[in-house]
Amino acid sequence: RAGRPGGLPPDPPPSRRQPALVTESLRLRPLTEHDGRFLRALYLDREVTRFLQDGPYGWWRGRRMAGLTLRHGLQQLRISGYGPLVMERHGASRAVGLIGLSKIPILGAERVELSYMLVPSEWGQGLAVEAGRAVLEDAFGRLGLRQVWATCRQENARSLRVLQRLGFETTAMIAADREAVAEALPVFVLAQASAGGDYRLPGPEGGRQATSTSTPAPRQ
Repeated sequence: RAGRPGGLPPDPPPSRRQPALVTESLRLRPLTEHDGRFLRALYLDREVTRFLQDGPYGWWRGRRMAGLTLRHGLQQLRISGYGPLVMERHGASRAVGLIGLSKIPILGAERVELSYMLVPSEWGQGLAVEAGRAVLEDAFGRLGLRQVWATCRQENARSLRVLQRLGFETTAMIAADREAVAEALPVFVLAQASAGGDYRLPGPEGGRQATSTSTPAPRQ
């Protein structure tokens, strides 16, 4: 297929484009080229990047990672039909976080990973779990994925609790590729209950919560 002007890859068909997702508190919209300033602020916040690999980030690395996230995120949205989503509270125009799916190498194979970042003023309000549920419902429903992975540093207790509430289970320990110290990072996997079936996420109190029953797209 022909590419877009400027060498950009072609857009995915409408049925495969990443839609905005709406939750009780949030609107999750696809990243745009206008989100550069927000990404820079996010990556220059040392509390936000504290538990990222090689974090916390200084000025130069933070700006570089923000630029890479913007460039790669926009490309992935065009190619894959999924990617970074900017988290916005209803009734407010300001962004409060970033969440989404991406493909990364884990345990010797390319996996689809869930990752997120949230501004510190919004921590402790359940927004990461709320947004994570919406992204996972989209992954197992619209995209028809069989598995979604996540990685988290052992000392990041807050994120570990988020992943546990989303139903992730530890499957292995891997060493981070760092220049100074090789750390052990837990690897989590979340598998679909049955191929093509309804996907059910843990409810807020540990019960089961019914979710989308849309017809899955072909497996990625």
